[in-house]
Amino acid sequence: MLCKCGDNGIEFDRVRIIDFLLCFPHELNNCNLPKGYSKILHQQVKQLPKTYEEPYSIRQGFAQMKKVQSQVAMDMVAKGIVLRDAYREGVLIPRTESEDVSKLLESVAENWKVRDEDFHNMTIKALLSIPLNGKMGLKDRSRLMEFRYDA
Repeated sequence: MLCKCGDNGIEFDRVRIIDFLLCFPHELNNCNLPKGYSKILHQQVKQLPKTYEEPYSIRQGFAQMKKVQSQVAMDMVAKGIVLRDAYREGVLIPRTESEDVSKLLESVAENWKVRDEDFHNMTIKALLSIPLNGKMGLKDRSRLMEFRYDA
C-alpha cells in the first residue's frame, strides 16, 4: 500500500481497514463499495475459499488487530521507512528521499506473492478511491470505524 500511495502517504486508519479486509475478504460483502467495483468484487469474493476462521465479532476482531498494525507502523518509523512526524498525525508517508527505503519498498512489492493478485489489486484500488472520513467515506462504508466525529 505504501508503494501505491505516492508522496502524500496513506492514512493509518485506511491502512488498518484495508489490511483487515484483505485478511477477511468475505467482509467486503458487508461493505458499501463504489458502483464501479461493487459487483465485480462481490462476485470475486464468492469464489474465494474461506482461509481463516471468521471472527466472532467483526468490530472486536478489527479492534484486536490494531495492536499488531500499530506495532508494525511503529517498527517502520523506527527503521526510518516512514516519516515519524507524519505518523504522529496519523499518516504513513514513505521516506522517498532515501534511496535505501525506495529500493526496499520496490523489492518488497516485487517479491510479495499474492494468491489472487487481480482481486488483491482491485480491492486496494477500490478502497483507496473512497474518501476515508465522513458519510459514505471508507469508515462508514466498511462499518469498522466510527465516522460521525471526523473533523
